[in-house]
Amino acid sequence: AAADSLFQVMNKLSSDKPSFHSHYSTTTKKRGRDGTSPRLSPVPDVLFQTAAIQASQVCSKFGYHGLAQLLMSRSNGLVPASASSNAASSNSATDTSSSGAGAGASSSSSNNNVAGLLPTIAQVQQAATKAHQEQPPWIHWSKSDMAHASMRVTSGHRLELQGNLSSNATRSGGLGYRMARANVGCHAGSHYFEIWVQDKTTPTTADILQALPPTVRLAPGLRWSLQAAVEYDERKQQPPVMPVKQPPAHRQSLDLSEKSSMAGESSDVVDSSTNKRLKSEQSEESFSRQTSAASSHKDQEPSPRRVGGHLRVGWSMRTGELQAPVGYDRWSFAIRDIGGSIITNSQRIDNWVGAEGFGPGDVIGCAISLEDVGENDKVDDDPDAASNNSIRFFKNGICMGEFVIAKGKRSGGEAPFHNDIPAGTYYPAVSCYLGGSVRANFGPKFLYPPRKLPAGLKLAPLSDLAAAPEKDPQVVMAQMTPIIKYLRTSGWKNPDYFQQVLQQAVQAEARILNNMYESYHRQNLLEIRKEREERGLATQDLETLLEGKDKGD
Repeated sequence: AAADSLFQVMNKLSSDKPSFHSHYSTTTKKRGRDGTSPRLSPVPDVLFQTAAIQASQVCSKFGYHGLAQLLMSRSNGLVPASASSNAASSNSATDTSSSGAGAGASSSSSNNNVAGLLPTIAQVQQAATKAHQEQPPWIHWSKSDMAHASMRVTSGHRLELQGNLSSNATRSGGLGYRMARANVGCHAGSHYFEIWVQDKTTPTTADILQALPPTVRLAPGLRWSLQAAVEYDERKQQPPVMPVKQPPAHRQSLDLSEKSSMAGESSDVVDSSTNKRLKSEQSEESFSRQTSAASSHKDQEPSPRRVGGHLRVGWSMRTGELQAPVGYDRWSFAIRDIGGSIITNSQRIDNWVGAEGFGPGDVIGCAISLEDVGENDKVDDDPDAASNNSIRFFKNGICMGEFVIAKGKRSGGEAPFHNDIPAGTYYPAVSCYLGGSVRANFGPKFLYPPRKLPAGLKLAPLSDLAAAPEKDPQVVMAQMTPIIKYLRTSGWKNPDYFQQVLQQAVQAEARILNNMYESYHRQNLLEIRKEREERGLATQDLETLLEGKDKGD
């Protein structure tokens, strides 16, 4: 009775004020046969709204996000006006028939009403495809946890990242070191992922000069590196597209003698960062110049250190600053490509035992070991508090740290950060600078599985933390049983047909979800096998898995 009264009030409002429906008409691009937008009105059935909300929550729990979004939109009350009108009259229509053909007509009318309220199979398929493209059912770089002005995702599987190097990026301050995090993190245990350093998009000096905005201000280290690269290109008769010695009128500010000192290799184009960050990144340039000068060869002129394409990889909490590189604050820990330096809280260690620089073609592994802190245990936020948490970095499968062998047992390998690693949830994190490009591999198989680990340490692939989508729609529908029972006991008309339509919708999304998931894992295995074959590595462990996927196991 309350639902019918509400519907009558809403109809009165819509007749008195035509603008009531015109507000909802703008939410759809579809138009009716007469060329006008279809009227949308609130669903008057409170029982259906309650059931739709509960069913949406069940779908979200199992990763069926497309159907969950459609059910939630229905529960919010936006459906075609004709469907809601039929739903409002379904009670009276079914009550007038009590036997024979009258009962059959009532059932058919009720079925049509439910079908009008529930999404169609075509709508489910469209919504599921879009939802799983935006939120894939595997670990990926999160679009909501990324500095978009500085980096972008460059693959359909959401595993590749590249630092921006375009005019749009420079205008928005996107040339600087920023951060991107994955959508899944770990809070206990030992987990591992690897980063493939790409070499297909390393920018040239000309590319960088083209991307610099007219009013750019560069740090001394970056000016020095650009000047050295330009002179090297001139001597090799490969001048950049836009020479530095004779810049055009609109780029007079690129004169290296007039640039103000603002940021180093990590700070790039200046923004409003703290003094702590500026000092840290300026000192990086000083170190990189010394490294470049020490690498000279007797018979051949050494090429200058590359200006762009730099990286930091590691781990970060959600509290870590996205608009700064990994290692900027005490909530993130990183290793950088220059010299293998490690950084946290803007404090860098350059010459730790086992450190190695890396570049295009290398594979950097990141492992973290965290103590299991129970819900009743107090977490100490003091950054100076001691902990047994540790982070290790690997280059092409070999741990970079210092090891000690005592009584036949191997121990050590931890990166010696200044600060202890506080308890919390840590996510894979990457910072790309001036076109730097990476591809993440979160498991379960790796290009370079970690080797020579300390005694007793077992690293689980990070992919173990991402549950596979439920393949059997019946498992999902089993969770819907209390919802159907609720509709029956509440006197809702034809809950069996509601269950039938809902089951068809679940099956439709299950097919799309599982096909996407299996296709991704097969493609990932094929890419790992291809890389291993090119590097002369064994592939026997991959062949069995690929054969199983070919058979549909």
